[in-house]
Amino acid sequence: MKMGKTRVLTILLIASIGLNIAGAAFVGAQWYRYNVKSARSGELTFDRRAALSSLEKSEKKQIRAIWNYHKPYFKDEVRDFREAKRILSDSLSAENLDDTEIKEAFDVLISSRQNVEKRLFTILYESARLLPPEKRETFFNRGFKRWSDRHHKFKDHKFGDKDD
Repeated sequence: MKMGKTRVLTILLIASIGLNIAGAAFVGAQWYRYNVKSARSGELTFDRRAALSSLEKSEKKQIRAIWNYHKPYFKDEVRDFREAKRILSDSLSAENLDDTEIKEAFDVLISSRQNVEKRLFTILYESARLLPPEKRETFFNRGFKRWSDRHHKFKDHKFGDKDD
């Protein structure tokens, strides 16, 4: 029994459309679950945009002024931190490991990370001093996303445990 050429092409077209829909659904689900808008702040622990969404216009303006003041310094410190990570990675992946070079690279990494965290703390502290107590709680609860809020289905899961 021979299948016609158009029938084979129709089956391939339907299969291709099905795969495209499945791929789009997967990407859409990942985007929805992990919220692509805040992906830039994934390395840091505070989501400024989510926190600002809890404020009124005048308060947003004041908080943005604090962030904008610190922005150039913060960018430089984050850039230094990324560069320190790259240098440590290069040191650890070198053919011949140099213990002193690795230790120095690690010390620079720790120092640059502390600089980033100090800057972030300064920004957050200035923001906290500016806001009234009732708004402060909502602001920081939205800014510091909880693991359970993002991954509620894994809340009680113990990784590595087996049910044997």
